[in-house]
Amino acid sequence: MTATLRTRCQVAGTSRASDRAGDGGGSGNPVATGSATVSITAAGIVAPLAGHLATPEVSLIVLAIGARSLFFSHVNDVGFWMIKHYFGLSVSETIESWSVMETIISVVGLVGALLLDLVI
Repeated sequence: MTATLRTRCQVAGTSRASDRAGDGGGSGNPVATGSATVSITAAGIVAPLAGHLATPEVSLIVLAIGARSLFFSHVNDVGFWMIKHYFGLSVSETIESWSVMETIISVVGLVGALLLDLVI
């Protein structure tokens, strides 16, 4: 394990190999896994179910899954550390700015997809 990964795992308080790998053991929760991998997996699972839907409905599913992938970028997420490093922020400042902003984007995206579903 590299020093950077070891440090990130210590900060995040994770010790299981699956948590360090970023898959969270299939928890289905991006906050726990720290990546958008769960949303990519969800897209693969939903794809066969969406096969019979019309194009606008499939587009809304894509929007909803994409919005979910942004929810609360946390210390387990590589993007979190990139923003922290590039802008010279502390961990708490990054959570207060980047993580909150990502959550707002995610919720607005989901609400937008739901509102579009009422119109389409």
